[in-house]
Amino acid sequence: MKYAEARAYIASLQGRGWRLELDRMREFVRLLDNPERGCHCFHVAGTNGKGSVTAMIASVLKESGFRVGSFFSPFVYDFRERIQINGEMISEQDIARLTELLIPISEHLSNSPLGGPTEFEFKTAMGFYHWAEEKCDYVALEVGLGGRLDATNIIEKPVVAIISQVGMDHQQYLGDTIEKIAAEKAGIFKRGCPAVSGATDERAKNAIRHGRLWRIPEEFSCTDDSITTPVKVRSGIETNLLGGFQRHNLAVAVAAIDASGIAIPEEDLCRGLMSVSLPGRMEVVRRVPTVIFDGAHNQQAAESVATSITAQFPGKQVRLVFGSATGHEPSGVLRAFAPLLQKAYVCEIAHERAQPLAQIVSAAVTALDPARIQVCAGVSDAIRQAVGGCRETEIVLVTGSFYLLGEANTALEDLT
Repeated sequence: MKYAEARAYIASLQGRGWRLELDRMREFVRLLDNPERGCHCFHVAGTNGKGSVTAMIASVLKESGFRVGSFFSPFVYDFRERIQINGEMISEQDIARLTELLIPISEHLSNSPLGGPTEFEFKTAMGFYHWAEEKCDYVALEVGLGGRLDATNIIEKPVVAIISQVGMDHQQYLGDTIEKIAAEKAGIFKRGCPAVSGATDERAKNAIRHGRLWRIPEEFSCTDDSITTPVKVRSGIETNLLGGFQRHNLAVAVAAIDASGIAIPEEDLCRGLMSVSLPGRMEVVRRVPTVIFDGAHNQQAAESVATSITAQFPGKQVRLVFGSATGHEPSGVLRAFAPLLQKAYVCEIAHERAQPLAQIVSAAVTALDPARIQVCAGVSDAIRQAVGGCRETEIVLVTGSFYLLGEANTALEDLT
């Protein structure tokens, strides 16, 4: 099987959408001889920040000499970003080989009462098999959606279970209150295993319960100068990832490392946190003019990005390129950027989960001054208009969905 054929097969599973249940995934990995049992996982859920925390943990463990698998959802530029070892994406050859291996099991399930696996379940099974095959010491495992019924939650005893933050998102799957969403994410906690929660909303904190739980700011905390956990007070801990909100994620990642009991030399911890590679999080992709990519797709994330832009680019107005995926509420995201806005270039993403342009425009006119809204023919048109007219007093921010960023990156490259 060739890589293109493997991608085509995996893409053919997208129509199954999200099926939040675990019986099918458990049977899938059972037929693979349970590769997940050989994976020692840091399991990371959260409305926002889970990708950053996952990447930070993986980077620290790698710098300490461990062989570390990692799993990210979704990818930004390259499908292979999802499955990595020591920061290197899985090869096209391995994706083709493993897809060929998994297809008979996938088709067997399709003909069973359980039904065939979703695209996400297929990729999760591929990841577990790859990490077990490559004998990884640890895996930093990002949840896809929610936690309790997510395909990644077939692991029985995580090294540490982690919630980065809790906010309102994916209500159609996780519930319509912050308490319900928090409880779904806390479904990754396992009896006898340590857990760390970075949830700051009091309603979410009250909904999260576990016997061995470190919470922020009760058991661990962070300031601009230090991070404190029950293990140690550290000063001068920084990360190379941009954005003031990364300070919170940094504290969650450090707390998770400490909660694991793994002995990490301080120099490895610091080096790992300063060498994190993660696309689409306050990522400066061009300097002249300044173009920033961020996958913020809910109000909580957008407010954090807006605060960071104000701090790091004082006095600059924002030319906002915005597209959204179904299942998200765009008005809250757009409203977060209103005080910074020069103009919003709204567009529809070329993706099967794209939110229709009419819905985005409707949300935009309720959240923003209509005179500052430019409806665009597509992502390329939005990038061309936003970048082409950008002045020294302005920056371009591309946000609203991780699915937007890959298409925007191609459009930006086409401008040069």
